[in-house]
Amino acid sequence: MERRKNNPWARALLGILLLASLALCSAADPEQLAQLERLQQMLEDRQWEAVAAEAEALLADNPDNAAIRAKFGLALLGKARIEEQVLDEPKADLLKGATDPGAFFDPALFRTEVTYDDGLWSQAREEFDKVLAQSPDNLDARVGLASIHGRAGDSAQEREQIRLAARAHAGDQDAGRLLLRFGEKYFAGARYNDALAIFEILMESFGEDATVALDYGAAQFASSQYDDGIATLEKASALDPENENLSQTLGQMYIFRMYWEEAAAVYQRLAEQLPDDPWMAVQRGAALLPESVERGRVVLQKVVDADPEKSTLAATVASNLLLGLDQGNTADLVVLADELNRRRQPHLAATVGGVLLVREPDSVAGRLVFAAIYDGLQYFD
Repeated sequence: MERRKNNPWARALLGILLLASLALCSAADPEQLAQLERLQQMLEDRQWEAVAAEAEALLADNPDNAAIRAKFGLALLGKARIEEQVLDEPKADLLKGATDPGAFFDPALFRTEVTYDDGLWSQAREEFDKVLAQSPDNLDARVGLASIHGRAGDSAQEREQIRLAARAHAGDQDAGRLLLRFGEKYFAGARYNDALAIFEILMESFGEDATVALDYGAAQFASSQYDDGIATLEKASALDPENENLSQTLGQMYIFRMYWEEAAAVYQRLAEQLPDDPWMAVQRGAALLPESVERGRVVLQKVVDADPEKSTLAATVASNLLLGLDQGNTADLVVLADELNRRRQPHLAATVGGVLLVREPDSVAGRLVFAAIYDGLQYFD
């Protein structure tokens, strides 16, 4: 995952609120359902003031309506988030004496600063508490409280709200995907232990959801629990063998661990599932290289022969791999691996490192290739 420059809490909040607005809710009658659908649509459109005003009016007539009160709380959370463009003083100082007036209009001179209205957050929390006193399983309220605790840095209480929501909505894929955002927020910020704690909670209630399993396995792998991550994805892939995302990620994990035979088998299966996608053949060919350069070369050459003009990324990468193998010397292979890694293809870079290690088991260059790749497994983001 690439390091984010912005606050992950601020980035995640709107997405969580909007997804929460889509949570299924039981309506007492068609009129209430229509009201909730309207509020949900306005939440999606970020019309926080309008939602708050309409929800308040509805609650004046029906103060015991927990579903509408939860939407009111979400609107308050939306209103509480204040986003401003602030001049970046250090960058502005660098422009002192600049002769080009246009330099002062560069968008890079400004940064987005997110603050929160603590009064509105406190009010939202009160509303969620009222909702849960009436309806302990209300997903919107649990999500709202989890967001508040997360922003306050109380990860234990954040996880507790997620745990209660997960148990109440076990097996509900929409609820699982919504709660997954909390773990993904931590994962995007490289806080893998926090992400794992949330993913573990979700696995108990949504373990058969491929997306939940994929995120959990990726977080395990990113936190150096390599074989645990592989085991998680192997189990998930066995339940959903047609899931291309699972297979792709599992294949990459195999490569990173130098399980060449298993990786080649995964990409063979993917190539059969996606016969018109040459990228699957490239990855299979690359996975074959460390154990059999000739077998890998045959597969890669077919990709190039099918697209001699190299009009696709697949053909270009296949051609570069073949060229690197033909040149054959260690320096050229290291350069090729570095280029693949920089172009966000670390698993293909790992196959080149594998070739180096097969040729020279004590190769410092080969081990440096793997060290560079493992230093930045930023690609499961």
